[in-house]
Amino acid sequence: MPPPVVEVIMATRVYGSEIFSQIKVSGQPNVDADSDIDILTLIAGSNITLTTDATNDTVTIATTGLANQTHTGDATGATALIVVGINNTLLSSLTTGILKNTTTTGVPSIAIASDFPTLNQNTTGSSASCTGNSATVTTNANLTGDVTSVGNATTLTNAPVIAKVLTGYVSGAGTVAATDTILQAIQKLNGNDATNANLTGVITSVGNTTSIASQTGTGSKFVMDTSPIFSETIEVESTSAASFGAMITLDHNSASPAAGDVVGRLYCTGRRADGNSYWTSYIDSIWTDPATLVGASRLEFHVRNGDTDNTGITISDNGQVTAMGIISLTIVRLKGYTVATLPAGTQGDTAFVTDALTPTYLVTVVGGGAVVCPVFYNGTAWISG
Repeated sequence: MPPPVVEVIMATRVYGSEIFSQIKVSGQPNVDADSDIDILTLIAGSNITLTTDATNDTVTIATTGLANQTHTGDATGATALIVVGINNTLLSSLTTGILKNTTTTGVPSIAIASDFPTLNQNTTGSSASCTGNSATVTTNANLTGDVTSVGNATTLTNAPVIAKVLTGYVSGAGTVAATDTILQAIQKLNGNDATNANLTGVITSVGNTTSIASQTGTGSKFVMDTSPIFSETIEVESTSAASFGAMITLDHNSASPAAGDVVGRLYCTGRRADGNSYWTSYIDSIWTDPATLVGASRLEFHVRNGDTDNTGITISDNGQVTAMGIISLTIVRLKGYTVATLPAGTQGDTAFVTDALTPTYLVTVVGGGAVVCPVFYNGTAWISG
């Protein structure tokens, strides 16, 4: 609201002296002189002081008690204010901008860029690159698509992940490392498939399924663990047309064989009443003398009596059989003849013939037949025995 305007109208008397005849205040009634010589009285209002100077013919009008005044109300209408300065700083002396208050002094100034906090360090671009307005923004909308959300909680299910294609996939090789991406790890796994090829040879495989191929012919070796365990029955079948059938060979491939070495052993074991496994009997093949030009060996049959190992039968390198060290037997192989080729014998000699003709026990043998039978020389003739 502008201050009132005071107008003083001058009048001139006939004798030439100038006087005030009327005082105007805008918006107020005029104050007119009621006589040629009238008196204007000035009255000090609220917060106004009037000081007269009779010597210099002056009146000083001053305001009092208006410093740092506080205005309350809605600052509109009759109480509206025009603020021209704050704390002795004229607003007109400041440049255009955002007004900043200095807390310690209360002196106003114009804010600069460093006065404003950085709201988002990752914000890029400028106002020219921003589009839309508040009408087009959906506040706190839930995410949709591969990643969904309800409020601040997000969800990523398996389906969209496993459905993604492996863009840039190339089969590779190497060891999967913790720093590999999923794509790199899959590439390495695929590239190493060649090192996991199916087994070939005696043991074959398809994937993780293995099988043992049948062993045929001679010279093949199937190497097993030191103490393999077989279930139920081991069957060795030979379909060879040769004069011998299936064989099991126990080979002691020692670089320094010595007398007493057990070159092979066949064990029989079982469970006793305490549930523990014990051997019951076994057969040993033992070097008696492994020298190159000798190569003598023996065969021992062992049985168990409590915790005692008894050697039941021993067959020596010359074929002599010893049973429990008491009975000594010599295996005698009879020599074969035809009746016509039987030698001149000594009483007690034994042999066998291959061409006996209807032999009769203790009767002189006659040749010309096809019967194989033992014969005994009684001191006079060879008789059927």
